[in-house]
Amino acid sequence: MLEKIKSVSIGASNDYVIWEVDLEGVAKDATLTVNSGCIGLYIVDGMLKSILVPGRATINSREEVRGRSSIKLVAVNTEKTFDILCGVGAIPFHDFDLEIDAQVGAFGDCRVSISNAWALYNSIGRAPLTADDVAQYAKAKMLEIMKSVVAEAAGKFDYDEIIAKQSDIAAAIQKKFAKELINIGIEVTSFALQGIRFNDEYIAERENHFKNEKAKKDAKAAAREEERRQQRELDNVIAIAKATAGMAAPVAPAAPAAPAAPAQDHSIQFCTKCGTKLPASAKFCSGCGNKL
Repeated sequence: MLEKIKSVSIGASNDYVIWEVDLEGVAKDATLTVNSGCIGLYIVDGMLKSILVPGRATINSREEVRGRSSIKLVAVNTEKTFDILCGVGAIPFHDFDLEIDAQVGAFGDCRVSISNAWALYNSIGRAPLTADDVAQYAKAKMLEIMKSVVAEAAGKFDYDEIIAKQSDIAAAIQKKFAKELINIGIEVTSFALQGIRFNDEYIAERENHFKNEKAKKDAKAAAREEERRQQRELDNVIAIAKATAGMAAPVAPAAPAAPAAPAQDHSIQFCTKCGTKLPASAKFCSGCGNKL
């Protein structure tokens, strides 16, 4: 006959966060040693009998053995923390200014730890559980909460308000995390909302809308400025006309008289060949005999 095991020891596991300890062959009134970083859930007939903190305790009592009770010892790594990236999207949003249907989402990161091992074990309902199992379970709950808060903001605020109130939305998410996750044995130690985003098509259409609105506004401003410039010119013309009304026109200075052409002496002539001065009636030059 095999000798009964008189002592059992549990400590933090590298493989699991929550796991069941095999009590097969454990003696009556065996000693349980719980090491630092771990606790034990002593479950009798499906009911939590005691939470065993680091130290020593007695398990598998004679009364339990005689009553043939169903006994479970579940170990929980209480020092484990979980860094979880969470994000939600495809939440309907309607822009009443542009009359456009869009989608909004949010993403962030959170750190959680186990605050109530029994509540977590009961919520998940199975063991063993790895760190990834616990993180995925916590993440699923967090996404439900995150989606409800962002959806509420999408129905209450317009685009500019959602962008401006991101810190308020982050605070609302963290508050709801703390309130609802504690019920399943998980404590939120930190949460950071990295951002709230709208779908790319909506952002492009929104930017195009305001770009066109700005172009129209600039064109109107330019037209108004041109009207003002033309009015200023007209005002100047009117002012000049009024200032010069009744004034005599300036007299233009007289043009200087052209010099008189020298008078020609028609009583003489000169020989075209030798230049001799001759009377106007001469037919031949007296100097050279040239016919005039």
